[in-house]
Amino acid sequence: MARRRRRSGTASRRILIASTLLFAASVVAFVAMKTDIGETVLQRAKALFPGKEASCCGADVVLTEFQVPVLAHVVNDLWRDGRARDIPLPPRLATPAQAVNVSLISQGRVVQQVWLREGTVMDALTAALTQFRSQLSAEQKAGIDGVELFLGHSFRTVDLEDYDEQVFAQHHRGIRGLEISYEDRTALYSPLMLLRRNRSASRLADEFAADSKIDRASLLRHGVFKIFDGEQIRVTLGSNPSAVLMERGNVYVKVTDIDAAAVRRAAALATDWLAANVAIDGALPYGYRPSDLKPLEGSNRIRQWMATIALQRAAQPRLDPEIWELAERNLAYNIATTYRQEGALGVITTENNQVSLGSVALAALAIHESHVGGRHAAEQAALGATIDSLHGENGAFRTFLRPATRNDNQNFYPGEALLYWASLEAKQPDPQRLERFMQSFRHYRDRYRAKRNPAFIGWHSQADYTMWQVTRAPELRDFVFEMNDWLISLQQWAVPTEYRDLMGRFYAPGAGYGPPHASSNGIYLEGLVDAFALARETGDTKRAEAYRIAILRGLRSVLQLQFSDDTDMFYVPPGFRRYVRGGIRTTEYDNVIRIDNVQHNLMAMLKILQVFKPADYRYPDASAPTPQPKP
Repeated sequence: MARRRRRSGTASRRILIASTLLFAASVVAFVAMKTDIGETVLQRAKALFPGKEASCCGADVVLTEFQVPVLAHVVNDLWRDGRARDIPLPPRLATPAQAVNVSLISQGRVVQQVWLREGTVMDALTAALTQFRSQLSAEQKAGIDGVELFLGHSFRTVDLEDYDEQVFAQHHRGIRGLEISYEDRTALYSPLMLLRRNRSASRLADEFAADSKIDRASLLRHGVFKIFDGEQIRVTLGSNPSAVLMERGNVYVKVTDIDAAAVRRAAALATDWLAANVAIDGALPYGYRPSDLKPLEGSNRIRQWMATIALQRAAQPRLDPEIWELAERNLAYNIATTYRQEGALGVITTENNQVSLGSVALAALAIHESHVGGRHAAEQAALGATIDSLHGENGAFRTFLRPATRNDNQNFYPGEALLYWASLEAKQPDPQRLERFMQSFRHYRDRYRAKRNPAFIGWHSQADYTMWQVTRAPELRDFVFEMNDWLISLQQWAVPTEYRDLMGRFYAPGAGYGPPHASSNGIYLEGLVDAFALARETGDTKRAEAYRIAILRGLRSVLQLQFSDDTDMFYVPPGFRRYVRGGIRTTEYDNVIRIDNVQHNLMAMLKILQVFKPADYRYPDASAPTPQPKP
């Protein structure tokens, strides 16, 4: 009797499903014929109600976000019972298993994984999960909480002359699968594995060559490299299974999803990352390696002092006593461990006893902005004396006190020193300081015009805008606009990119300005927000609009890079996620969290929350032309 009732219930469910599909199809047909949005609805309907079979792997066959809930139940059933319930399946499961990778997950770690290439995708899933169930003990099976899938397809053999661009180029990491063959040995690599291990394709080639007991050159000459595409799915098992269709191990952030709440949440997460990583003695590590679950080795005085500034600024809007206390503790730690008094001069020393203008300027700025800065007035004055000593009569700065022979980093350190001077001037005007500032401003404006570099723009935009608020000097305004008009032309929106998750970052491939980096995006945004505020204050609406849109696009990139939930932390064990959540990756394909990635983008977001009005978060219609600032 129980069996009959179960069959009857199944039949009833089938009738209900069929009726629902028929009704939905009728609605779709009516809308398609009678309204202007028919084509859009038909495309969505194809995703929701696909046909039974199709060749792999066109857009009408690959998995969609609307189909992964069904896949979640299929995988959950296979893991629990060894067979899937009788429901309509996505057509992708009926396609040939060109390369199906199945991984069992427990607390973020891979317990078992296998590649299968026979039968259909459904056959491969069934075989893999059946195999895993037979190999694990009851206790081990009880600890399994997820399954990761990569459904590979569309294999292409790469010619030797195309290896650098098609195989080893970093921006493919996490998107493409890779197959390497040499003689009778073949290895397959899932993009999820590359993200999990933070491995480059070049390093995989080295490892394959070593395992094959050949050198890299022989592998490149005589091996076969194939790249392939595929769907990435993370399935959470349990009584209410769920699944996420991932894109480079993440979920794509739409620029239209950016609003004040999203930015406020991202800023809070970044603040929490800094707070979670402050040690009892006040030290902040240089960063964190999610793949290795350990702090990033090394240190950088400039970036660590910038983190102090970021903590202080983050505490202000939150009025959070815990963040204030952490900022105070971090400031005290930095002074105790890096500050030295040398006669009348205050210096920030590195492990090899170097003293840079940038570290001195940012330490002085951190004390200046601190709510307990008065306790360290003597140190601030001595640091100011060092900055003054490095300023030349022609307006140029020497960028190192020690060694005196070094004078590099001219694109960075002078802007940091000028921002400190401008911040002082905003609180207590000093004619002599203003004169020195303007002398340096003109010197570095000429230097920039002789050889433009985006690295120059973020710090000088902030310094010049801060001083413009004091003086209203037109030449300061005009130069801020000149720099940022050029900067937004380097954003990867105007500059095409192969993958949409890279859109919004500031990077000009082949221009010689360095690789893409989250910290660069952050400092550019800091200056760009000031340029936006300046354009709005001066009534330059067209320029303000161009800057506003660039800021939204930049925010899209920032939120794409931030570790924010269980999806993008899929390989981080829960006990370690507090050291990762809120951190900002170096790039979409390099998961290392560096302290300046977080602080620059946090300070940019804090500025945006201050100057943006609710309407400023609205992204224009896709059909509208992108505004260009007037010359």
